[in-house]
Amino acid sequence: MSMNEFINKRRKELYISLDELCERSGVPKGTVSKITAGINTNPKLGTLRAICDVLDCTLDDLILAEKTDISNERMALTPTEEIHINKYRALDERGRMVVDAVLNIEYNSCAPKSVNTPSNPESPNDLERIPLPLFDGTTVDILVEKELAEAARKRIEERFSNKDKENKA
Repeated sequence: MSMNEFINKRRKELYISLDELCERSGVPKGTVSKITAGINTNPKLGTLRAICDVLDCTLDDLILAEKTDISNERMALTPTEEIHINKYRALDERGRMVVDAVLNIEYNSCAPKSVNTPSNPESPNDLERIPLPLFDGTTVDILVEKELAEAARKRIEERFSNKDKENKA
């Protein structure tokens, strides 16, 4: 996102008109117009500081908006994604493990093979299957990176041995 796009977006988020931005910042309208139109891409530091003060942002926000390869549109969450994140945050540890397992399975079946992330290891040999008990008494195998497998197995055992104790009490 370019600096002028960031300023325009931020101005709209705060419901600040171009005239109001000029008035509150003390920057002439012609200067602000050239900046917001992308004509002046190298304004004076004092001008940017005055605009940032009005827009309640930092110079870093402007610089990062200008330098980053990732646009805010790509980073923005859809309403559905926000709902999923809120539901995920409300889950207990076991629920998160199940969701993580399903997400990894789906991601690994769809992701380009060139992507190498912890959730998409270089080879299937880097993964270990661990059974995860479900509420209905069945189990589902989850794929866990080998280096994390022992810790995951212990957490599952601790978690479900505590659940068994609670259910018997």
